[in-house]
Amino acid sequence: MAAQQDGEVGKSNNKDAGAIRPLCRFYLINPQRDAPVNSTVKKLIGIHEVDEVYVTEGPHGFIVKASPSSAVSSRRITTSIVRQFNGQVGVMTGYARYRK
Repeated sequence: MAAQQDGEVGKSNNKDAGAIRPLCRFYLINPQRDAPVNSTVKKLIGIHEVDEVYVTEGPHGFIVKASPSSAVSSRRITTSIVRQFNGQVGVMTGYARYRK
């Protein structure tokens, strides 16, 4: 079965620049050893524009999905998460979404 695009590709905020606006950002968080899961999730989900938090196994204990409404909002979310986790954060940007 072929993948179908769900929704649309992020649109440019500046028509002259032609840049595509991200649809979402994923933050891969490597928490401190023995970090309390419930309080960590509550802090993350409490950040404005954070949509989902996943608790995972492996080096990244949490994956956070956020839908920033602007570049300023994106920087604010990133700064908030990095401050809470002392820079142990990876960031991936999603520009389009596909579903089976």
